[in-house]
Amino acid sequence: MADTTMRDALVRVEPAKLRQSLHAQTKAAHRRKALEPDGLPFGVAAMDGKGSTATAWDRKYAQKQTHSAGLGAVGLVRTVTCSLVSSKARACIDAIPIPPVTNEMGHFSAAFRSLVKIYRKSGLFKMVSYDAGACSEENGREVVDEKFQYLYGLKGSQPTLLDEANRLLGGLHPEQAEAETVDVESNTRAVTRRLYRTSEMAGFLDWTHLKTVVRVESETVQDGKVVKHEDRYFISSLASEVLSAAQWLLVVRRHWGVE
Repeated sequence: MADTTMRDALVRVEPAKLRQSLHAQTKAAHRRKALEPDGLPFGVAAMDGKGSTATAWDRKYAQKQTHSAGLGAVGLVRTVTCSLVSSKARACIDAIPIPPVTNEMGHFSAAFRSLVKIYRKSGLFKMVSYDAGACSEENGREVVDEKFQYLYGLKGSQPTLLDEANRLLGGLHPEQAEAETVDVESNTRAVTRRLYRTSEMAGFLDWTHLKTVVRVESETVQDGKVVKHEDRYFISSLASEVLSAAQWLLVVRRHWGVE
């Protein structure tokens, strides 16, 4: 099972030592003012689950994955990766191992608490963002109880919330958008994104910490014709008026910097 690739070598190195080095570098950059928010009034840490394969596994950090059709097995190293998407650098500030016995949703609480423990005193960020994979009332409450704010993607895993968000925002037209950006990708292709928001769902159901819901409409035009149209919904514990409409659109788009 010996291998000379970097990925396999990392499986055999204690991840805690690698993370300590990353934390130290991040804090040093923060002290140098190299990670200041860009276009936003506070720091935002985007979190997302990532995975990479290796030829080795140890069942502590690398989970054994068996191929179908008897093609052998590989090790799967999974992390909750955290990037400071509010800064120009989009720096990776942590990569928290996900134990083989759980998944992203099951490990969100531990990953979030670990991130807060490292960076709370530095004031590096005040909001965490995550896709719909971590969107739950319990996770939201934990973030707020720790005096941070959340931004979660909203999809079918929360059908009642999604239906209400669609009822309030889904019928709004482009002229009703509060913010808009246009990305020209070529002479013939452009992507327009529009933001709509509401505070009417504050405290909806048992989500007492929920304050703002936004819809981001994405429209791709190729050769003068709309070739793709998509709506994405997001929920947040942050009061709507804290950010301008343009900043809400920015913080939503910045989440993908974790990629």
